[in-house]
Amino acid sequence: MLFEMQNSSRLPNIIEGWIKQNELIREIYQMELSDFFRPYGGSLWLRGSFSRLHFPPGDVDISDYSKGRRFNFHNFPNEFEGLPIEYAHIPLESLENFLITYLRYSASADEMIPLTPDNADVGLIMEKATEHFYANMTGDYTLFRFFEEDNNYRKTQEPFWNDYRRLKETSGGKRTADRVFWLSKCLYPEYRKLRNHIELIYQMIKDNRIPVDIGCALLDIGATIKTDPNKYLALTAIIQPWYQYSFLPIVQSTLSSKLPSEHLEVILRSRNESEPEMLEEVFNNIGNLGLPHRQWLAAWVLSQNPACSQRLLANMWSQFSENLSYINVLRNLMRHPNFPIEMVHQLEIENDDHLIICFMQVCQQRRFNPSFLLG
Repeated sequence: MLFEMQNSSRLPNIIEGWIKQNELIREIYQMELSDFFRPYGGSLWLRGSFSRLHFPPGDVDISDYSKGRRFNFHNFPNEFEGLPIEYAHIPLESLENFLITYLRYSASADEMIPLTPDNADVGLIMEKATEHFYANMTGDYTLFRFFEEDNNYRKTQEPFWNDYRRLKETSGGKRTADRVFWLSKCLYPEYRKLRNHIELIYQMIKDNRIPVDIGCALLDIGATIKTDPNKYLALTAIIQPWYQYSFLPIVQSTLSSKLPSEHLEVILRSRNESEPEMLEEVFNNIGNLGLPHRQWLAAWVLSQNPACSQRLLANMWSQFSENLSYINVLRNLMRHPNFPIEMVHQLEIENDDHLIICFMQVCQQRRFNPSFLLG
């Protein structure tokens, strides 16, 4: 445990050794995964904890960027070295628009690692999207990560989390460490080329942007989440006060101010309004926000507001159900307790495995029998 060695003169050497070791692990896993998926084809890219070297990962996130609305993963493996594989498909022809709209995904464009030959210039699309993100989207992204910790979000999502996910989402936990990584890259341009979680945290320690004890706790979080839940929770209690009262105020004062006040008002009303009629007015104003990623943010926040009426949720579904960039919003809508799940049609969800799983979970929770079958 680094936290117990925070005052040791050996600490820098140990962390630097971890960084080198993790970079070697990245190279080995990239080769192993490339070999592993070679028989299956597609335009496959690694993302998530594996690509950031934030170990241990809970799963292996693989995205395909081939052409076509649907990519069949049914013959693909479900596990890699004991870890479940989570697949996603974004059609190549929709990728650029997807990355300038889907705020949550946009920040990960610079983390992607190719596992198959890049014959379609996906790498160039990712580079362009990364430049666009840091130039135009960091203020909105800060708000997104702030709202992600909000009770409205947790109430709709938590019933569908497994035990590992609940630990990960504990305030001050592994997800908080992820947020420190992402938000620090938004805040400090000099960190944007860093893709190694340990290296970024260590650099912030050296730059006196993170106290040594907090930095050590952030680096220990991953090592304890699966092996020692009690130590993990003790570390979260150390990290969360610093994150909430020292780190977040700097992030918010620097980045959230980038949004025009009238746009910020619409987004905040999406969260705070409690009258259904006023929320319908907010929904009608989302289109006036102009920027695709800002419209997405307002819709994402609104989709979790417990005061949304069944009619409003149905209208949101009708407007967004054919927009690939709104998959996360559609999942929020289905999980909303007021959402009329019976209005979902097979054609609206059958091309995305995440939507299918979400739909089936909600149907099971509500004991609703749909009029169609999904594979």
